[in-house]
Amino acid sequence: MITKKCVQCGKEFSLSDGEVDFYIKKGLSIPKRCESCRKINKGESGVFSSRKPAISKGNRAKISIISLIILLLIGIGVDKISGNNIFSIHDTKTVQNYEYDKQNSSFNDYTFRTSKQLTSHFQKHGSEVGAKSEFEYVDMANAVINNPAALHKTESEDGDSVYFLNSTGEIVFVSTDGFIRTYFISDYDYFNRQ
Repeated sequence: MITKKCVQCGKEFSLSDGEVDFYIKKGLSIPKRCESCRKINKGESGVFSSRKPAISKGNRAKISIISLIILLLIGIGVDKISGNNIFSIHDTKTVQNYEYDKQNSSFNDYTFRTSKQLTSHFQKHGSEVGAKSEFEYVDMANAVINNPAALHKTESEDGDSVYFLNSTGEIVFVSTDGFIRTYFISDYDYFNRQ
């Protein structure tokens, strides 16, 4: 069982292991709102509410990507090397803080295949990447995948996707059927060998 804080009302709520498994198996995001707030937002509470969601999930993702690009442009300098423009991040802390926003993350596109795999990889690499919980670990992996500065390639051995942020050394492997395989810290040479 896990306990989370509702982003809408601020109250703590619990999800059973079965509920967490259900969301992960279905490829859905773990709820960020308590059951009461979810019912109110769906209009199921029987209580009239004129409150409409401020921004739809799809528009929130678009706004997040646009905001990320703006932040990247502010925090990135363009250097000339061998006549090619390359990006080098001068203020990775600003970018990292934007990439993972505990209260309002919109990077929940990918999950691990099972909660057991998530737990195993979090225990192995969570502290390495600075994640304080399994949910933060998944959000941070999605932030790497969705980061426009991330290098991307297809793994030669099994065709999985590999995402690598050279500025932080973060690397994420995504299976061909769309599940996160692992997320940890590495280096460019390792990414290149994949």
